Amino acid sequence: MRLLDGKHYSDEETKVKLNQKEELYKALKEEGDGKVCPLLSRSIIFEVAYHNSVLTSAERKLIEEAFLDGILKCICCASTLAAGVNFQPKE
Repeated sequence: MRLLDGKHYSDEETKVKLNQKEELYKALKEEGDGKVCPLLSRSIIFEVAYHNSVLTSAERKLIEEAFLDGILKCICCASTLAAGVNFQPKE
């Protein structure tokens, strides 16, 4: 299977990646008292998220960690990311 990064993944690798995204969603839902923004819940499956001041610091941290772990490939953000987080994207 080919995902957004253009690489081919085996069925097992695809299941692992899907499981990682599901775990991220569950963690975000737990942090949000059972709620996740509809846009965020739809975009995670595509390895995309947003990062802004509307999110709690715990939610932002989960998104940052998911990006660093390779679960997310793209974070859409405002200046809050550049000002408050210091990490380099992986190629």
